[in-house]
Amino acid sequence: MSDEKRGMRGFTLLEIVTVVLIMGVILGFSIPALQSINKSYQLKGASENLVGQIRLSRQKAISEDHQQQWTFDTSTNSYKVQDLTTSEWFGPFEMPKQVAMESVSLSVGGVPGNTLTCLTDGRFNGSGDIVLKSLRGDRDTVTVQMSGLVLFR
Repeated sequence: MSDEKRGMRGFTLLEIVTVVLIMGVILGFSIPALQSINKSYQLKGASENLVGQIRLSRQKAISEDHQQQWTFDTSTNSYKVQDLTTSEWFGPFEMPKQVAMESVSLSVGGVPGNTLTCLTDGRFNGSGDIVLKSLRGDRDTVTVQMSGLVLFR
């Protein structure tokens, strides 16, 4: 092989270092954006999880004919569930560290409180909202209606 052909193949060390530096700068700028997206997904995940747990508890109340009482505690950022027939407690279940239970506005018979019961016919004994907040200030609201509908927005 001649010296001319040997020098033309491949990349120089300078070219490789330049490409690696450019990729590093791009990655460095994208990490904060990815962390921000992760926080919003954690809020959405926590909201969907809470909705799913309430719906599951409602189904358990219907299928087992056992009322399920939910108690929310904003000071500990958690909730727990009690089977009112067996007096068995489940929880406390804590929110993820990046998500806070900002407020619980539940009303049973016009009386505000922090508890709600899934009745054996699929309804709830009251209604209201649970507001979850991410560290960056985004909020999701979980709404429970007396009819048994549970959703978040």
